[in-house]
Amino acid sequence: TGQPLGQFAMSLFGESVVFVVYPQESGKPAGVLLLRAVNERALQKALATWNIERRVKLEKQFLAKAEYIKRTESKPHLPGKEQIQYYFVQGPVFALSDDETLIQSIVRRSSGENPQPTLVDSDRYQTARRSLAEDCFATLYFNPQAWNPGWELEEGKSRVEKWIASLWKRSYAIGAGLRADRGMALDVVVHYDPANLPERWRQLVERTSGFPRFLNQVPAGAFLVLAGKQDLAGVDRLITAEMDEKSRQQWEYAMQVSRGLLLGLDLFEDVLPTFGPNWGLCVFPRQALDPNAVPAEGLVAFELPPASDEQNPITVRKALKNALNTGFNLVAAVQNSKPQAKPVILKSEQHTGGPVHWIDTIGPYRPAYCLSGEYLIFASSPRLIAEFLSPTQSKLVDSSVFFPLWTNRHKTPEGQLLFLNWLSIRQFLKSHHAVLLDQAVKSHALPREEAEKRLTRLQEILEVLDGAYLGLQIQEDRIHLTLGGITRADEP
Repeated sequence: TGQPLGQFAMSLFGESVVFVVYPQESGKPAGVLLLRAVNERALQKALATWNIERRVKLEKQFLAKAEYIKRTESKPHLPGKEQIQYYFVQGPVFALSDDETLIQSIVRRSSGENPQPTLVDSDRYQTARRSLAEDCFATLYFNPQAWNPGWELEEGKSRVEKWIASLWKRSYAIGAGLRADRGMALDVVVHYDPANLPERWRQLVERTSGFPRFLNQVPAGAFLVLAGKQDLAGVDRLITAEMDEKSRQQWEYAMQVSRGLLLGLDLFEDVLPTFGPNWGLCVFPRQALDPNAVPAEGLVAFELPPASDEQNPITVRKALKNALNTGFNLVAAVQNSKPQAKPVILKSEQHTGGPVHWIDTIGPYRPAYCLSGEYLIFASSPRLIAEFLSPTQSKLVDSSVFFPLWTNRHKTPEGQLLFLNWLSIRQFLKSHHAVLLDQAVKSHALPREEAEKRLTRLQEILEVLDGAYLGLQIQEDRIHLTLGGITRADEP
């Protein structure tokens, strides 16, 4: 056609491309490729080039007042072997398959002799497509029931395997779509039958719905944020499900000790079920870099019920306060018992949200905790807790250039969210390159040249995106997963 390769490819594939796979009773699936070219001349040119090989034989086949082509190509490196394909051309439309019945079905449909509904007309396809954004440039539809692998809920399988098998049997449509706007986003939505779901699943849907409030408290400058809504009841069953007898005995002993620290309350039956549903974790760059410390600081918080809601004489807050106070004193006593150790002191300070307690210091770290009016908070520094609780502190959702893109353009689902600020990580690596290089040489026993290469390689990888995120939302009849990356986040 005289066009550059890129322009020719757009002329050939720019309108639409569809690839469909069908299960077969023989076990080997069959597929068909359909495309609508923007330029019909480009399509004809591509076919002529494809068929120019001497080893190719073309035979016209006639059906329903139309014709399609049987294409046979011999393989010189495989004597006696031939590749047989069938294709059909109608104007700018091209269909290709190695299954003749699929091509014949397309020929009949194009001639009006096969008026049966298409996949696009099916309720399952429409359900899957409606759950995706309208601006997707590529979509995928999958019917799990047509590909049932025959999983059985057998005894002895792990809880995860049983859960996957149960969800697969209930699923009737899976949709996936790619979107692009200063980055890329992949949405995957699994639709399942909500009938006869266990009550615990309905409670999970209710507890995990909505925007995680933890995000509103995260101070600006966080590298990584993990925020979610989750019920922590039943965590013990997940932990002990695969334990052997010896491990169970050790677990029971640990639980007896924890009951003593928690004033008689059971950690998993009385305490953890009151946590949440909002919780989160965030990681920040360390303000003062220390060659002996990790160059990052972290905070984790769990939402607590209001103190007025606790009616028992021994409340969860009292139990937690006793356990944390005892635990921190024990850590300080152990540290101070070491010969020639720097004295470790327990400190506390009143802040807007409540008293913050910390150990000053264990090496380069100052572990801290706080029982505020809303959260149980742990952090590697009391400063992080103070910034988390302060209503005047600059927050990530207000100051970051990512969040308008994240919530408005990329439409991340609510529920469980993971956010990585690659732009801030790049800036941190650039600003503290020399210190981080010295630390890498010391901690990993690397030659300086090798450490320099690795640090440079990491910076190059981080240049690909300015931010990345993962979102998971569980609804009554679907599970929605979003994975995306943001570029040019600093542009308006």
